[in-house]
Amino acid sequence: MLKYGMIAGAGTLCWFLLFYALGRELMLSPWVYYASFVFYLWAMYSAMRSSLRGGVQAFKEVLRAGFAVYLLANLVYYLFYYFINHWDPALAEAQKEMMREWLPRITPKDKLRQALKALEESDFVVHPRDAFFSYMRSAIGGFVLAVGLAWLVIRTHKETI
Repeated sequence: MLKYGMIAGAGTLCWFLLFYALGRELMLSPWVYYASFVFYLWAMYSAMRSSLRGGVQAFKEVLRAGFAVYLLANLVYYLFYYFINHWDPALAEAQKEMMREWLPRITPKDKLRQALKALEESDFVVHPRDAFFSYMRSAIGGFVLAVGLAWLVIRTHKETI
């Protein structure tokens, strides 16, 4: 599990560094962020399949393998996110600018003025507690993802169990 988590974390880190090198706005793109889940999914799936090779495995054990990979890979991502935001403080302003552009597209017209005011008052600097709580919140989604993937792995690989 450790191996797959580190591979996914390193892949994710390299993915974001590539887009950072191409342009900080690209690194902050939601498309780049969501595409990085390919690393997570591959590593979680691989760890789950590997856990099946040891013989009969309960759903709980397969789930544990995938979720541990998610947590480790995501820890690498959030450490990277925290440190790159401190290494390049202009990222905070770039994120704020992207939100200024997105808010009119996703906010109802009657709430837009209030949303823009709240945005201007927001501090986009990444503090350790922000990174920690974002990591913890993302663990909920990671758990749901691991449950779905564990169900799929067990269901599609019954012959190896």
